[in-house]
Amino acid sequence: METVLYNQPPCDNIDIELKIVLSGKTGVGKSFLGNCLLAKQLFESRVDLDSITSKCSSGTRILNDGTVIRVFDTPGLFDTQYKTAELVKHLFSLSSLTAPGPHVFLYVLRADDKLTIENRDSINLFYEIFGAEVNKYVIFVLNRKPVEIDANKLIDKCEFLKTILKECHNRYVTINFADRDTGVEKCVDNLLQMILDTVRDNHLKYYSSDVFEEGERLYNEKQELKKQQEDMQIQLADKDKKITELKHQLSLQTGYIKKECGRMRDQDYDKIQSKFSFLLKNLNNPLDLCIALFSRGVFNSDDKYQIEAIQDRGKQCNKLLTKVLDECGPNVFPKFIDALSSTGHSHARAVLLGEKFPVYFY
Repeated sequence: METVLYNQPPCDNIDIELKIVLSGKTGVGKSFLGNCLLAKQLFESRVDLDSITSKCSSGTRILNDGTVIRVFDTPGLFDTQYKTAELVKHLFSLSSLTAPGPHVFLYVLRADDKLTIENRDSINLFYEIFGAEVNKYVIFVLNRKPVEIDANKLIDKCEFLKTILKECHNRYVTINFADRDTGVEKCVDNLLQMILDTVRDNHLKYYSSDVFEEGERLYNEKQELKKQQEDMQIQLADKDKKITELKHQLSLQTGYIKKECGRMRDQDYDKIQSKFSFLLKNLNNPLDLCIALFSRGVFNSDDKYQIEAIQDRGKQCNKLLTKVLDECGPNVFPKFIDALSSTGHSHARAVLLGEKFPVYFY
């Protein structure tokens, strides 16, 4: 592809190599654009959206006015092959490859797609890494713009796109690599002219490696802050869990726990009611039984206090059995049986369950 002579070379010193970095999301046509700029097939280019450039590569070209350009192709932002940390590492490697720094960034977008959340995240990450300073050096390339749609109308439909283009003084070009009959060569020549104009407007200044390093430092600080916030959230969640556990333990100790209410199930109620007189006589340690029921969440602190306040053992038993029967819910029977076993009332337990209780003769 032969290019036309440009209005004015950006510098008189032809030894200066203008460095151009391609950036953007996977599948937007960066590699194809790089090949067009270099007028040769250097970068691997595919039309499928899953195609990826796995690592930074570059190529050079001498323009007709003697200007030397070097184009760098980079991994796509939010590439499916990379985690964010790995991708950022690739991008920061540009600081050494393009030292002392690139003169222009070309950010490629698919104009035939809606600007999805992922596209916005990709652009936001670009600015997060390189900072607002990059606006002096970035040109947006809107690829695959439908022929029938005016570029201004396309941009006006998207407030986000309109805002970011305004920030870089509306440096953008539209192109459609998919349609070879719509003047791709002319579009590429227009882009080359805009690149040279941008370099001239910036007085041959480049996006310096110092800015790269500052961008890396700021990004790493943000990542560290994000990690600290995540760690803090984990710690707070652990604390909340421990507080919940302590509250539960405290509720068991103080009795302030929501117990089941209502009458025991009929079949269990009948078992205790039929042996009520037996139990009154044979529950020798009603206070121990009361504490055992309290520890199992059957009684609360008020129940426990009422029984402990009674001096007579028989009346203690009567109060205890009445509460168990009528106030502690339908599922209390297994806990009552368990409490009998743990407080030395194995005989009472056996009678209620209809089991034989061994009798020892001395």
